[in-house]
Amino acid sequence: MTKNNKSIILFDGLCKLCNRSLQFIIKRDKKKHFKLLPIESFEGQKLINELKIDIINNDSVIYIDNDIIRYRTNAILFILFKLNQTYYLLSFFLIIPSFLRDFFYNIIAKHRYRFFGKIDSCDY
Repeated sequence: MTKNNKSIILFDGLCKLCNRSLQFIIKRDKKKHFKLLPIESFEGQKLINELKIDIINNDSVIYIDNDIIRYRTNAILFILFKLNQTYYLLSFFLIIPSFLRDFFYNIIAKHRYRFFGKIDSCDY
């Protein structure tokens, strides 16, 4: 499901790492491909319920494009690919099985507040 022909990035709006990552994306999203939704927002929660997304196991970044839902490193790599800059070259990491890529992602995601901090409210 896309809104207004935009891909949707659901993210943890309270995570400093997630917010910094979004700043990176926004600066490079010249064609305005993405709609950003904090998981905690009303619209984010509505979409999560509509699509029956397991938010317990997928609570940091979720990418939705053309009715395809991607999680963890797949989400990140497809977002970078959509930026249409040299970042698309990182998509070669897709040849590495996702369980290997996600092993490290899950460690960071699990401890993201401790490693990077937490904010009181989301700017997006």
